Amino acid sequence: MALIILSCAGVYLNLDPDKSTRFPILGDSLSINTSWARADLRLLDPPDALLPAQDIIAAYTRTVIKGKIPPFNNSLSMNLDQEVQIRLDFLDLTIQNQFDIYLAFDHQPGGVSEWPWGSDTQIAWDTLVLLPASGRIQAWDIYHRDVKNLSIRAIRNPILDTVEIRLDARGLPGLNAGYHVQIITTPSGKTEIVDQLAPFHSNDTPPKPAQVLLAFWNSLPANTPAQALRRWDGAHTGPLGGRHGLYNLLRSAHSHKIPLALLDLNPPSRSPHWTM
Repeated sequence: MALIILSCAGVYLNLDPDKSTRFPILGDSLSINTSWARADLRLLDPPDALLPAQDIIAAYTRTVIKGKIPPFNNSLSMNLDQEVQIRLDFLDLTIQNQFDIYLAFDHQPGGVSEWPWGSDTQIAWDTLVLLPASGRIQAWDIYHRDVKNLSIRAIRNPILDTVEIRLDARGLPGLNAGYHVQIITTPSGKTEIVDQLAPFHSNDTPPKPAQVLLAFWNSLPANTPAQALRRWDGAHTGPLGGRHGLYNLLRSAHSHKIPLALLDLNPPSRSPHWTM
């Protein structure tokens, strides 16, 4: 829950125990965009979909405050809106959107326990949101009526392999106590579920860190001295035109203290013999 601290100098919104944001001019509009943190992580899912682009591996949730603080009159009144934000990490999100995302929200008593095509859900949802591969984002209530006041936005980032969904909390009544959500992906325009997350609550404790080992093969492919130099520290040969090579990988790993496993570096006795 956000903590609001008022002082004669201005208004402070503390969304994180370790961070605070100051808005010294009353009447300004608020729009808080902070980096996602481990405290926002709700679920880790193993890679289990047929296509990496359809495979959700992590889900994050948070609720942020945004809106407008009116100037002082006889008394201070505040009009602060809440925005629900959900981030999904994919194994390998492609530029071409080839799947639909369904989000089933359980935010008040009652609800429906099946998807629109009839198969069972694991929660009784009150609001269902569809992010199609292309076309208009849709949202329905349990009576299949369009939901108003959600103002849904979706941000797809194929570089970070993420999809971020932002919804106006006014369209999800009863949200103060949090909500449950179940998320699935399907092929575009179809009802076959290709990946699904177990239902989770927006206030769930973050899972324990996953054990990860970064392993590389084809680490230094070189048949000539010139190729060896380029593969070790090549200029302008990387995916975005930057420096590229084993040296830069090892340097970054050393700087950030990240252990690596190199699976294919040959011992000296098996190294190629070059003649000049």
